[in-house]
Amino acid sequence: MIECVLYAVVGILAGCVTGLIPGLHVNTIALVALGLFYTYSFDAVNLSVLILSMGVTHSFVDFIPSIYLGAPSSDTVLSVQPGHRMVLLGRGFEALALSVVGGIFGIFFVMALLVVLLVAVPFVYAYIKVCCCSFCVCLYQGVDSFSSGCC
Repeated sequence: MIECVLYAVVGILAGCVTGLIPGLHVNTIALVALGLFYTYSFDAVNLSVLILSMGVTHSFVDFIPSIYLGAPSSDTVLSVQPGHRMVLLGRGFEALALSVVGGIFGIFFVMALLVVLLVAVPFVYAYIKVCCCSFCVCLYQGVDSFSSGCC
């Protein structure tokens, strides 16, 4: 358990570094981490925690150089233009605060959506499983399922 927390902290620090340096991406560090984990045979859960925490942190911290330096990544070009315009008007701190507030609301929205999906996915999966199984049975029997109404 303490190892996961340690890997999360290392991932957060690495995500801050990759977010603040334009041109350095999470995928680069993840590839290096994957090589190290493969070479020294670390636990896969720790690698997952490292990469996930690094990616989430990078997505927030990446807005700082994008807004202030005007050097957005290809992922954030369209979302940074209004913030960069605010920097040119002398309202850079407000632009950064708005992007942080938007990110926090995004996290809460995803958490709420995750709860809904955790409840809904088993029902959808059961429905799809029944439909696919009956479709496969129809194909196995040589019946055209769409014209005969097999499913």
